[in-house]
Amino acid sequence: MMKMIKLIATDMDGTLLNLFHTTDLYVLETINKINESDINLCFATARHMHKHMLKRLGLMSKHFFTIGMNGAIIKDDRGNILRMSPIDKDTLSALIDNLPIKDFMFFDENNSYTTLSRNEFKGAMFKSIRRLVNTFSDYGLNLDNIVFSVTKEELMKKNILDLTSFCLSKKKVRKIKQFLKGKKVTETSSGFIGIDIIDKNVNKGEAVKWLMNYLDLSEEEVAVFGDSTNDMEMIDSFYYSYAPNNADKVIKHLANFSCDSNFNYGPCMVMREIVENKGEIIND
Repeated sequence: MMKMIKLIATDMDGTLLNLFHTTDLYVLETINKINESDINLCFATARHMHKHMLKRLGLMSKHFFTIGMNGAIIKDDRGNILRMSPIDKDTLSALIDNLPIKDFMFFDENNSYTTLSRNEFKGAMFKSIRRLVNTFSDYGLNLDNIVFSVTKEELMKKNILDLTSFCLSKKKVRKIKQFLKGKKVTETSSGFIGIDIIDKNVNKGEAVKWLMNYLDLSEEEVAVFGDSTNDMEMIDSFYYSYAPNNADKVIKHLANFSCDSNFNYGPCMVMREIVENKGEIIND
């Protein structure tokens, strides 16, 4: 008996979102079409997906599951937390004591934190256009969404799910990767010269499988879309895996199917086709 797609899990930046890393009418209409069908939608992203981000992306009225921070948190379609995987406290303490911590932001299930003051943070952003673009991609122009001047003692009381660097030199990244060896964390690319640090047991692929089991689905009922190295486990875990033309070479190699770039709404077009065919994959 032919399996029908009942869950679409998609990366956001470079995949679902447009060239400017945001939604537009076509993207939002695609989400609406999925919402109106019997197919579940999940955003599997490195983003934290806090409420201010959902509002800025025009997603507050949409229905979707969320795998945030590369798998560190999973939420249902009402925003309720289904699972969290915070960084081990001893490991967190070691990270704070040994990393160039002023170059990192910390995320828990609700907030974003930095040890910098508001003015220091603004100054650090404007020193590099890459930092500025990366930060405003996540926060818009509203820095009120960030908790500034946070101390180690305050951070240790939080469920820290992810550490994300602003923009690091390649030399700093190499040193950090060396330090992280043997720790209870893993690191992935953050898209700029930098890294995301999360619990070593989680990734997007593992999280999508967890959600698949939660929804009582099989692997043949899941379609996944991704473009970058933090999507590797997700793309490699499912047969119906799609890489847009703008994807990293390793993702193109792992994916079983390809589509046009996100610049041309390739992933959105495939998702619409799946919905129009009521979950059936045509041209398998």
